[in-house]
Amino acid sequence: MVGPDWFYGVFGTLCAFIAGAQMPLFALGISHALVSYYMDWETTCREVKKIAFLFCGGAVITVTVHAIEHLSFGIMGERLTLRVREMMFSGKIYQLVITCSITYSLFLPENFSFQASYFNQFTLNGNVSEKIHYFVVCILLHFLRIRCVHES
Repeated sequence: MVGPDWFYGVFGTLCAFIAGAQMPLFALGISHALVSYYMDWETTCREVKKIAFLFCGGAVITVTVHAIEHLSFGIMGERLTLRVREMMFSGKIYQLVITCSITYSLFLPENFSFQASYFNQFTLNGNVSEKIHYFVVCILLHFLRIRCVHES
């Protein structure tokens, strides 16, 4: 299902690994900064400057990694949702066309035995709004088809 979006999945997963490793690295940096206060003053200043620059670089990397991760998984989720909705919509349209063709055949006088069985199933399945919807769409499609046939 996510075959077309494997590229986004790979980048999102790599960025998720990096994002998961950031907190332990930040904790290691803070512990290193605390240890540096037990050294002489010059060494402490040099270590704190180094750790401050590393934390600033880590902050830039964190923002970038989280942005790429959320963007990748967001795009992948949106495309997956779009494909699922398209498949559901095409299935619903197929069902509507089948139902409309069956309903249209019910109005033909030579189809009496099928008419009774279909109306029996029609009353047992589905809710009232769905039945009204199918009936209105079938009538509209019938009139559009008649109009198109007469125009051509």
